[in-house]
Formats: sequence, structure tokens, C-alpha cells
Amino acid sequence: MGLTRLGHVVSELCYIGDDAYGEVLHAKLRDEGIAEQPGALTAPASSVADVRLTAAGDAEYEFSVLWDVPTSIDWDGIRVVHAGSIALALSPGADHVLELLQGRPAGVRVTIDPNVRPAFLPREGRPSGWSRSSRSPTWSN
Repeated sequence: MGLTRLGHVVSELCYIGDDAYGEVLHAKLRDEGIAEQPGALTAPASSVADVRLTAAGDAEYEFSVLWDVPTSIDWDGIRVVHAGSIALALSPGADHVLELLQGRPAGVRVTIDPNVRPAFLPREGRPSGWSRSSRSPTWSN
């Protein structure tokens, strides 16, 4: 949204459910001038995260996430692609995102959000190319 507010053309390729949450998300994206990228898949339900505060004031998270992405996209006109934490961490979508990023045309920049909560993802659920170091997450080619 920040990029559209700065005058840039932005589109999204999200896995949003055909439900009340999805309607709210799509309406907000449209209101902000963000178009849906052709080929986006529709989830059976929107993903949600419930956050609860413990008596000590610590946050506890419970995730209900469904995630996937098309295995190919039209790169025409795309100069920068951003992948969020769930996109890079949760299969089967993460494997598809990795393939898309590795197959992007020369000159298309990638930004990532590596904010994956430790309790969010079991080790065996990580995509095959994903590795985690103490400094930053990376993927191998």
C-alpha cells in the first residue's frame, strides 16, 4: 500500500479466500489502488491469525493458514517482487514462490520479509531450498 501511496503501480498475487475476510481484504486492496495479478488462485478460506496475551503480557499465536500460488506468472511490466514471510516458509506455496523467484527475468529485484515466528512452522514443513542462519534467512539455488 505504501508504494501505491507514493505513486507506483502495484499488483498483488495473494491466496485470499472467497469469504467475508477475503471480501474485506480485496476491498481494501482495491481502495488502495492495488490490482490483482492475473492468475491468482482463490483459497477455500482466508488465512487468519489469532493473537492472545498471556497473564504476563506475552503474545501467543494460533494460525489457521492455507497457502498456495500459481507455478507461473506473467512477468511483463514487473520490476520488483516482494515475498512475505509465509510465502517463503509454508509449503506448498513456498516451493512455488522459490521457483518463481529463481526463474524471474534478469533485472527484476526481490524484496523479502523474513519475519517467521518460530512456533509458526515445523522444521519438516520448510521448503527444500530454505535455510536459516542466525543472521538472515536465505534460499539456495
